[in-house]
Amino acid sequence: MKFISAIIPEDTGLEISNIRYHSSQPGPFPHSIMIGYAAGEIKIDPKEIEDAGWYTPDSMPEIIPSESTVARTLIDHYLATTCTKETSNGQRI
Repeated sequence: MKFISAIIPEDTGLEISNIRYHSSQPGPFPHSIMIGYAAGEIKIDPKEIEDAGWYTPDSMPEIIPSESTVARTLIDHYLATTCTKETSNGQRI
């Protein structure tokens, strides 16, 4: 976890706390891996991040990552621990 708490602020300007490993999957390039972590409060540095979207269960975008991705498993876990939402096409997320 020390690596995550050091590299994220250095590369993105994000301040994070309460970091927890969630899941991983093979990355899109040879010899790469996608790793998903959850964190507590996140603060962005506008000098490092041009745009970021932070969503509540009631404000989730209509299009979200496919079910086979780390991003989606993180979203599903978050929603399962807070509440569920039905999209306009009847999909439960």
